[in-house]
Amino acid sequence: MRRYTTLVFDAGAEAREAVAELNDGGAAASVEPVAFAPLPGDGRLLASSNTSGAVRPVIWDARGGERLDLDLRMIGSAQTAL
Repeated sequence: MRRYTTLVFDAGAEAREAVAELNDGGAAASVEPVAFAPLPGDGRLLASSNTSGAVRPVIWDARGGERLDLDLRMIGSAQTAL
């Protein structure tokens, strides 16, 4: 089984340095990037995580460190889009 983490880099920095890594840990847990926020200046990332045993959406702010695991009961069939 493959396990993925998500790394965010600052492409504007001269050294292209890593900003943060989103890692759910565990041998079977994976976090995969889906898309960055479409608004200029909004660095949040939509990702998917299978930590709970099912693929679920996550919104992550790499610079601020905030993470929001979305409750699928609130968003209906959005899981199929991931």
